[in-house]
Amino acid sequence: MNLCMERTLKLFSLCSRRALACWLIVVIVLSGCGEDEPIVPSAEQRPARKVESPRVKKKKTTAKKKMRKVAGLSVTRPGVEDPVKFRSTAVRLDTLSVEGAPSVLTITSSSPKLFLRAKVMQKEMAALKGATIQAKLFVEFDRNGPPWQSLDGTPAALEVTDVDGKLVTFKMPPTTIHNSVADQKATIQGEFQATVK
Repeated sequence: MNLCMERTLKLFSLCSRRALACWLIVVIVLSGCGEDEPIVPSAEQRPARKVESPRVKKKKTTAKKKMRKVAGLSVTRPGVEDPVKFRSTAVRLDTLSVEGAPSVLTITSSSPKLFLRAKVMQKEMAALKGATIQAKLFVEFDRNGPPWQSLDGTPAALEVTDVDGKLVTFKMPPTTIHNSVADQKATIQGEFQATVK
């Protein structure tokens, strides 16, 4: 009788454990069930498409218009039919920390070589807008050729017509430059733009 009771109790205990385990599995599975999430988002879930207003488009168009095309700086020499034009022009303004000391404005070009130097009292490039600068000018058309320069006592007059961030626009009226080796004169003039370095 005791042996039978022991077996009965063991069987009941085993069934109870299995039943409890099955019940827990059912509960876990049911708690995870629900409506499946759609793979493709609905119209409400999709991010709103960014539409530019007419004002934004107008601002972008205006910014492009600021990069206007200018004729460029050119030189007319005797015996040369086509005027020589300068490319890749850069401008730099060097300032000193000493109070009252002038700043040095330098304009350079690599092809052909151009070097223009002027002393100004402005400390920032933007402050030069509208100013007319008197500068010493040097030009070299050929690598081994003689240098040309502005006449002594007659510096080149250079007007700063616009300063727009890193782009500065200059205008130079007809200016005479001289080649002392061949004793020749040429005329340099034009409106050009230089990148601030």
